[in-house]
Amino acid sequence: MLVVAVVSTGGSQVQQLAPTNAMRPFPGFVPDAETAIAVATAIAKPFLGQVESKKYEFEAKISGKAWIVKGCVRKSELLRSGGASAELTLLIAKDNGQVIKAIFPPG
Repeated sequence: MLVVAVVSTGGSQVQQLAPTNAMRPFPGFVPDAETAIAVATAIAKPFLGQVESKKYEFEAKISGKAWIVKGCVRKSELLRSGGASAELTLLIAKDNGQVIKAIFPPG
């Protein structure tokens, strides 16, 4: 059972405390490239557009304690739609899955 405490510090401010008995898998929540790409696929739509996730193309490489995941819409899909390609780069923490940084050129 996971319990998270929320403490009111007065007024409208609320502070959330991390659970003291939180469990984390040994290799982290994002242990491999396949999982890193799954995380990236889940958050790519706002950046790469509302196409089916199978039309995205991703590559993941580990760098220290984070995954660098680069992705774009597959070239075959761009040719079909006549769109321009833009690359999304995500830095995803291996231990907890946090998206540390998202780099995407403005459209």
